[in-house]
Amino acid sequence: MRPKVGGERIVVGAAACFLLYMLFSASGSEAESQAARDHYNKGVIYQAQGQLELAISEYRQAVGLEPGYGWAWSNMGNVWLSLGRVEEAIACYQEAIRSDPHDASFHNNLGYAYSRQGRTEMALSEYQQALALYPDYAAALFNLACIYSQQGQLDRALDCLKKAMEKGFSDWAFIEREPELENIRRHPGYHELLKDRPAATHPHLEEPRGKHD
Repeated sequence: MRPKVGGERIVVGAAACFLLYMLFSASGSEAESQAARDHYNKGVIYQAQGQLELAISEYRQAVGLEPGYGWAWSNMGNVWLSLGRVEEAIACYQEAIRSDPHDASFHNNLGYAYSRQGRTEMALSEYQQALALYPDYAAALFNLACIYSQQGQLDRALDCLKKAMEKGFSDWAFIEREPELENIRRHPGYHELLKDRPAATHPHLEEPRGKHD
């Protein structure tokens, strides 16, 4: 299995928060926007602490005030995924995409949720949309490599894995133990990747979005 949210690779547990900023829809008042940010920030903190039910509560309040708050929808989806509630996660990612169809991370996360259900073609479509928006997206490239490896398309899998590593997905220990890459390990080109093992890491999912000021 791929790592769960809250584990070492899907960044929730003790993950660092990034300082990101969000433009809210003009329909809400400034006070509502600030309140939504406050609930969002509490959700990020609870999520990092592993208090997932509290995180969901805060994200729900954030999107209740700002229905187009895509990052709150996406983070809530990641929490649901960590709890094994894949359908709820998918619904959240779909809401995130409705709020901003041009955010590559939302498509990547939805693709990952589809892959958890074995809906391979839908997962592929979302990963490809993510890469159309952001061609250097390491997590989406890695996720594609996993799918192609499972399908026996080893040349494609190797190409995606190489690109993912070039773009920063370079936790070799994780790559070595990812069961979905088992087929590609029989490819001669795979062993060429053993030559360089940088230390940087990237999650399957884009998460958590950091605090908003």
